[in-house]
Amino acid sequence: MASSESNINEGATSNETTDEKNEQGQESGAASSATECEMVDFKVIFNKKKHDVTYSLNETVASLKVHIAEITGVPATMQKLMFKGLVKDDMTLRDLKVTPGSKLMLVGSTVDDVIEATKLPDKTAEVGGEEKGRSVSASLDHRVRLFQW
Repeated sequence: MASSESNINEGATSNETTDEKNEQGQESGAASSATECEMVDFKVIFNKKKHDVTYSLNETVASLKVHIAEITGVPATMQKLMFKGLVKDDMTLRDLKVTPGSKLMLVGSTVDDVIEATKLPDKTAEVGGEEKGRSVSASLDHRVRLFQW
């Protein structure tokens, strides 16, 4: 009879361990779902302005750039994010080890800034006292004619 009692006790022990495993699995499942939507608060610095951002740790830098584009006006394709070095688009914020209060630096230009920088200057050049009022291209035009064969 001792052997049958030991089998019963073993069965109870195995059921208890199975129940414990199920509870642990549910707890770890809850923990994993909590980490799936775990948010982090950090700052993005652009043009000496600090922007407060709250974003998911499991999202990629590429999706963060789209979010930052809405905030700063800098298109995602023209952004470079710095956090302990240049950040790659396929990394997640968790991979980067972004913690609450972290600071990411944004380097980039808005579309308006690029358009402004590419405009031709309307200023006139002073090339000697007599040539006031002539444009820069007109004053350099004589040099081009000299070198044409």
